[in-house]
Amino acid sequence: MAHWLEAVPGLGFLTRTVKVHWSPSADLLVLVYNINIALNISLLSLVGAVVAIWLYRKM
Repeated sequence: MAHWLEAVPGLGFLTRTVKVHWSPSADLLVLVYNINIALNISLLSLVGAVVAIWLYRKM
């Protein structure tokens, strides 16, 4: 939704994203791992997640 609404000038506060990046890694001599996790969070995606959880609980 946020990608589609980017072109609407009045809804910029809903579609502005914040990038969250987390990359845990470890070298345990026997095992080495690197994990990269990146999220683009916008206000509209948070509202969508809350609505989805609410609808799931109503079922």
